[in-house]
Amino acid sequence: MYEELIQFVWKYKMYVVKHVSSDLTTVPEVIEPGIANADAGPDFFNAKIKIEDKVWAGNIEIHEKASMWYKHHHHTDMAYSNVILHVVLHNDQQVLRSNGEPLSTIEIEILPEIIEKYRYLTANVFCPACVSKKIKYANIVWMQWLSQVMVQRLEAKSELIKCRLADSDNDWDSCFYADLLRNFGFGKNSENFEWVAASLPYRVLLKHADNCEQIEAMLFGQAGWLVGVSAEPQMNIWQREYKFLASKYNLMPSDHLNWKFARMRPCNFPTFRMAQFASLFGSTQSLLSRVLECSSLNGMVNIFKTELKAYWHTHYRPGVEAKPHNATLGIDAIHRIIGNTVVPYLFTWGKYHAAEEMCEKALALLEQLPPEQNRVLSLYSEIDVVPANALESQALNWLNRTYCEKQLCVKCRIGQKYLIDKNGWN
Repeated sequence: MYEELIQFVWKYKMYVVKHVSSDLTTVPEVIEPGIANADAGPDFFNAKIKIEDKVWAGNIEIHEKASMWYKHHHHTDMAYSNVILHVVLHNDQQVLRSNGEPLSTIEIEILPEIIEKYRYLTANVFCPACVSKKIKYANIVWMQWLSQVMVQRLEAKSELIKCRLADSDNDWDSCFYADLLRNFGFGKNSENFEWVAASLPYRVLLKHADNCEQIEAMLFGQAGWLVGVSAEPQMNIWQREYKFLASKYNLMPSDHLNWKFARMRPCNFPTFRMAQFASLFGSTQSLLSRVLECSSLNGMVNIFKTELKAYWHTHYRPGVEAKPHNATLGIDAIHRIIGNTVVPYLFTWGKYHAAEEMCEKALALLEQLPPEQNRVLSLYSEIDVVPANALESQALNWLNRTYCEKQLCVKCRIGQKYLIDKNGWN
């Protein structure tokens, strides 16, 4: 049985005590089960239990087997010195404190109906339980939970951004540039775009922000797209510019990136997306400052509307001519960039500078953006959970990735509701 389930039944007192350790003369009375701990250390903090006439306050540790106390080296970790009770499913070994005294232990049995429900939840490893079993709850239950999940997602994104900031001496512009360029890869080519960003420092690109051809030359050259002989004058210009700039800044082009073009619409080709990024970078100075100052979704969209030069109206790839087409960054792509790049930075900026209004602006933007469409979201639609905006669709995607795929139903509000409800699914 998983420890997550034992922690859950401990929190909600959904168990019976089978045995107690030899140092206990009675079954402890649980006054407060404690506060669940998601970090390192004991599983529950600040619990209160009553043994005979004495009330003990401290921490609770949960294990499937008592012997795991030693397997996890808790006996040598001072963080566990204030554990007042060890809760286990199988008391297979006497546990002693570091001073040789026995650690009070109770062996519990989970209520049979809870085990049955838990097995029901985790029976299908390929699909969320609530979908595979066609189970439904009221819309308000889902929306309240998704709001919390969205904050969890933004908190996780914020931690990644903070790590990037720490590595760059708090250079917000440089970090935003790297994340923005990565997200111009739109999934299939994101890692390659990230490599280009890492190999081409923001400060180098910024020195040439007034020269779009030089920006394109550096980006295309680092991506490995300027090799070979071409009859096109534009290609020759890029190659000449890149040769000079690569020597000046000691840039090394890639020869290992596996760019993906297959089964992709030309407007999503990485070459075309890179050209759009180059145009955006050249036309918009202090990009991060502008998005921080922007107060509306329309204003944000206008920041990212870029019109490429005439060359890109007849090309999707450098040196390869195509039929005339629109070269503007589409509204769907702009919405994805705002949701996946701008919003996390607004939220992180707000957290970092204790500016709550910036965090609220980030969430408000997501509520105004249309929902995403993908296979995962179509699954939840089978139980009438249909996102109305990007906040809800991103939350559902995050829920699926961090809870459903890992079968952490006991940590999900929907799974918990099912386990607690006497009548099961509505």
